[in-house]
Amino acid sequence: MTLTKWIKENTAALLSAVGAIGVAATAVLAAKAVPKAEDAIWLARQEALARDERPTWRETVLPAVPAYLPAIAMGAGTIGCILGANALNRRQQAALTSAYAALEAAFQTYREKAAMLGGSELDGAIAEADERERADREDDNPPWDETQTFYLSCAEKPIFFERTMEEIMAAEYCINRNFVLRGNVTLNELLTFLRLEPVEDGENIGWDQYIGESLYGYSWIDFVHRHYTTDDGLTVCAIDTPFPPHSLSEGVDE
Repeated sequence: MTLTKWIKENTAALLSAVGAIGVAATAVLAAKAVPKAEDAIWLARQEALARDERPTWRETVLPAVPAYLPAIAMGAGTIGCILGANALNRRQQAALTSAYAALEAAFQTYREKAAMLGGSELDGAIAEADERERADREDDNPPWDETQTFYLSCAEKPIFFERTMEEIMAAEYCINRNFVLRGNVTLNELLTFLRLEPVEDGENIGWDQYIGESLYGYSWIDFVHRHYTTDDGLTVCAIDTPFPPHSLSEGVDE
């Protein structure tokens, strides 16, 4: 990307930055101009008194103007930068709005053509696929810092518990790290990382790297999160393992 193109694409941001700097510079220049302005006003008053005349407003105001000219110029430039950045932002927003409108129109045209050629069934299938894709995107971005109900499906008996998604991901990382380093892990080890009580026979079942690679083609323990709502309105996240735990006939290396 050339410098000219980069400046063109970031003009609004640059104008905003210059405007912010200009506000500070205007304040500094105005502060520095105060002593000069006071001296000029004092001299003008002394000259008027020497003539035995009362100083007019012109003689008390106009002498201070030259001292404030740099601050006035800087302030005018700052205002211009702010107005310019605002105009560019409005232009960009208008362009984005037009682009979205064109995209929506093209999508509606596509839906109409699909319904015309394939009937209502094809149109319904497209709408259903779109809804499913949106739901999948929402599942991929759960509220990490909020406590929610989880269901661990790889245990013999249902295990329901409350954790944050951040804690779940940390436990899944830790169990996979041990799995890769040691070659096998137990179900109770996973429960420990999840801060849950161990289960009976949990030391004899788990995941073995050799079986995973030979039967499933897995060199890690994959965890799949499925969000669903129960009949009583409770949102639950099921933690599934496509590579399920199995019997560890030789135990776990200590």
